[in-house]
Amino acid sequence: MLEPIENQLNVLNGEIKVEYNSFGSVIEQDETNVIREVSFIVPLLRLGNSIPRVCPWRVSELPVKCSDANSSEVCLSLKINETSYCEWDYNGLGIDYQVLAGPAFIAVFTIVGVILGIAADKYHRARMLTVCTFVFAIAIILSGSVTEYWQLVVLRMVTAAGESGCNPLATGLLTDMFPEEKRALVMSIFNWGIYGGYGIAFPVGRYIPKLDIWGLGWRIAYYGAGIITLIVGLVTWLTLREPPRQAIGETANDDSDKDVTIWDVLKQPRIIMLCVAASIRHCGGMCFAYNCDLYYQQYFPDYDLGWWLFVVTVGIGSVGVVAGD
Repeated sequence: MLEPIENQLNVLNGEIKVEYNSFGSVIEQDETNVIREVSFIVPLLRLGNSIPRVCPWRVSELPVKCSDANSSEVCLSLKINETSYCEWDYNGLGIDYQVLAGPAFIAVFTIVGVILGIAADKYHRARMLTVCTFVFAIAIILSGSVTEYWQLVVLRMVTAAGESGCNPLATGLLTDMFPEEKRALVMSIFNWGIYGGYGIAFPVGRYIPKLDIWGLGWRIAYYGAGIITLIVGLVTWLTLREPPRQAIGETANDDSDKDVTIWDVLKQPRIIMLCVAASIRHCGGMCFAYNCDLYYQQYFPDYDLGWWLFVVTVGIGSVGVVAGD
C-alpha cells in the first residue's frame, strides 16, 4: 500500500531518490534536479491531478507544491517568473464520474420509476413504454454532443427518467400477455436482455471510441446506441398492443373492493425485505459495473478486460437467469 507522505525529494550522493507524493504518484528526481512523473495513480475523489512538469527547479524551491493544487485553475496559476511549473493531468475519474454513475442516475431512476409504476396501473402501458424509450433514446443521442459537464449530468438524469419506466411497464405487459405457468420463463428471458446490455457495453465503451469513426471518438458510441434505441422505440410504437389486464396471485382470489394504496404495499414485511435484498444486490452490481473496467485500466493497463467482462456479465448472468426459471 502506498503511504501518503509530504517529504521533499532529495539527491543523496548523486543517486536517484524516489518518494511517493501526497496523492500516491511516484515522483523521481535525478542528479540534475529535474522532476518528472514516473507513474500515476488516480485518487478516489479527484477528477485530475496536479503534477510537476519537467523543469529546472528543486522541489524545495517551489513556492507551492503541485500536489496542493485541488483544481485545474489553481494548478495552472502556479508560476515562477511567469512560467507554469505544474500541469493538470485530467483523467475523467473521481467524484465527478461517481456522481454521473451513481446519484445523477439512481436518484432519478428510483423516484420516477415508482411514479411510472403507479401510472402503469391506470394508463395505457404500451404507449407509455414507447414514450419512455423515445425519451432516453433522445437523451443518449444528445449526450454525444455535450461540451460541458453539467450538460452530461442533466442528460444522464433524463436518461434515467426514461429508462425507469421500462421495467415496471414491460413487467406489467408481459404478465398480462402470458399465462401464469409461463411467467417465470418469460421474466427470465426479459432479464437476460438486461445482462446482455450490460455485457456489450464493456467492449463498445472500450473499443469503439478508439476507432475514431468519422473523427467522433467517444461520441459515436452515444450516437450509435441512441439511434438503435430510436429504432426499437419506433418498432414498439407500431407493433406493441395493450393486452387485457389480468389479476394474478392473491389478488385474483380476493373479492374485496378495498382500494390498496402504495403505503399499504410498502408496509408489508415481504416488500420491505425484498427492497433491502434488492438494494444490497444492486449496490454490489453497480459498483462492479461502473468501476471494474476503470480499475483494471488504471492499475493493470496490460490486461485487456473488454471481452472478458462481456463474457463474465453475460455468461454468469445467464446462469442466474436459467436458475431463476
